[in-house]
Formats: sequence, C-alpha cells, structure tokens
Amino acid sequence: MVKSIKVIQTDPAMIEVEFNPLPQKLIEYIFDKQNFQQQSFENLVVENGRLALQVEKVDRKKLAIFRDHFTSGFKTITKRLVDLDVLRLPIFYDFEDWYNNNDFKNKQAFGVMLDMPGFSQPFHLDNRFSMWAGSINLEDNDTTTIFTTENNHWINQGLDPSEYYYKANGKKFTGTFWVNTENNWHGVPLVKKERRVIVCNQMLAV
Repeated sequence: MVKSIKVIQTDPAMIEVEFNPLPQKLIEYIFDKQNFQQQSFENLVVENGRLALQVEKVDRKKLAIFRDHFTSGFKTITKRLVDLDVLRLPIFYDFEDWYNNNDFKNKQAFGVMLDMPGFSQPFHLDNRFSMWAGSINLEDNDTTTIFTTENNHWINQGLDPSEYYYKANGKKFTGTFWVNTENNWHGVPLVKKERRVIVCNQMLAV
C-alpha cells in the first residue's frame, strides 16, 4: 500500500516510494533465516551472501498478505514512472486500458532477500524485458542500491562515492524504483550489516 511518492529524477525516471508499515510480527516470521538459501545469479558475478526466500517454507496465506501489501502499489508506481518518462515509455491511449490489456498484474517479479555481511553486487543492468526495477527496505538499511550512468569500475567494493551519482534511501518501508534503461547501471556496495530487502520488477514479458 503506497503512502507517498517522491520524484528523484525524470531522465530516466526514478522515484522514491514510502509504503504503509506492516506488522513487525509478520516481517520477523518471513525473515526467519531457516526460510532462506543462497541465491543463484547464473552469469552475474557477485559475492556469496545474498539469501533468497524459499516460498515453500512459509505459510501461503501469510506470504500472500506480505506480498500483496507491496504489489498492490505496483500499478500506481508504473503509472508514475510512465507519466515521468514519456520519451522511453510513450503510452498513446488510456493508461488503464494499456495496463490491463498487457496483463501487467501477472507479470510482476518479487524477490525477498536477506543480504549477509560480505555481500556486494557490481554495477549491472537488469534484463531488458523488465520495464522497471525496484528495491524496498524491510528495516533501516545502511547499505542501499547505488546508481551510475555507465558501467564504472567497481572500486573499493562499491564504497567509493565518486563512482556513483545517487544512493537510494535506506529507510524502513521505503523503496526506490527506476525505469530500466541503458543509463541506469546499479549495484549494491559491500554489506557490513545484515539487511532485509525486496527486489522487484515489472516485466514486459514472462
């Protein structure tokens, strides 16, 4: 459930979204470490330490409540990004019709991640079948996604501020969402303290 939206930039579009809070008891249930295992990145080069939620290990109803709390706002997020970036996302007819005709509600990627100290992810672009990408904090996180306009060198495990132009807000229940373009390289600097995040995408195709 979206509480507020703040525009970060329009070229390419990026927004900061604050969500209404969830009961802490549900968050603690979802983020029980026994529910997670090491994430596979296939051809991406990353350090070990990103653990992904194994959905079969949690109660389906509780997971649905958790997931729907955030995905219910994806349509609003999509519209805001589309409105901000008409050059890259030109919609020539009614947004509601466009959204529904493309069945975007059923093309959402939603991953619950537990990043351990030592994890980092160098600058990369997301799959081009992704319209937008996002990262949501489930606690106050010191380490957050950083952005650059090109594939800069991964200096000091991403901790060199001269290598990026924007660092996402780490506030709990706040997320950063951006249009997926060749100008939105992003990465995760060295994680020094365990962090809880959702990584998500609105896909164009699945």
